[in-house]
This record gives sequence, C-alpha cells and structure tokens, in this order.
Amino acid sequence: MRNLVLILYLLVLFKNSFAQEKSKTVSSKKAVNIHEKIYHVVDQNAEFPGGQGQMGRFLQKNINIPRSEMIGNLQGSIFIKFIVPKSGKIRNISFINKTNNEYLNNEYIRVIKLMPKWKPAIHKGKIVSSYYNLLLGAENE
Repeated sequence: MRNLVLILYLLVLFKNSFAQEKSKTVSSKKAVNIHEKIYHVVDQNAEFPGGQGQMGRFLQKNINIPRSEMIGNLQGSIFIKFIVPKSGKIRNISFINKTNNEYLNNEYIRVIKLMPKWKPAIHKGKIVSSYYNLLLGAENE
C-alpha cells in the first residue's frame, strides 16, 4: 500500500517571536524543571540528526497511510509544535493546525515520537531547550 505518494514539505515557522515561556508540563517518566526556559528564538535552531533532508527521508520512510485513508480530500498543511529540550528527546507534541482525518493526525504524531534525539538549540553559546514548529503538507497523487 506504500505505492501512494506522500509529499512532505518541511518548514520552520513562528521563529519571529522573541518571547520565552516556562514549561509547566511534567513528563510521566521523569520530572521536568517547571522553571526551565523554553526559547522561541535562538542563535542556532535545534536540528534533526543529519539536517532537514535527513528528517524528510525519515518521515517518508516511516509514515504509513493506507489507501483507505487517502480517499477524499487529503490536501493541506498540518502544523505540529514540540519542544526539543537540552537532552534532545522531543516532548510536548501538539498541533497548531491539524486535518479532519484523525488517522492521519495520529500517524504524524506516532512518527514524530519515533524520531531519534535531536541536536538541541544553542543560544548565547549555551545549549538550551527550544520550541520547534514543523509544517507537513500532504497530497494524494
């Protein structure tokens, strides 16, 4: 069923905000410092191992959408936001914008959770936690 083409575009968005936020979410596996600064703007953005090209290949390899889910209008963009902490292990995955197809929404989240540890952001010479916004576009062809 993988003979369907899924076009993925990757964009980093919302990097124009200069605000910093404090994380209040606590992981179920271990406690998170609730006073940890999470940066929107950094000197060097967090990065998937190998860069955006490698991330595109990872997504293309791991996203599995059955033909039955491709029926209907599957065009548009999905915005996903997550935190890349100092450890590099993605957390707090949420949608900024999602499709009306719950299978597709869940599949994107599943695959993002599979991602390896990222290279964390750097700000003023220090490794910091930061937000990362990902735009995924889907079309049936």
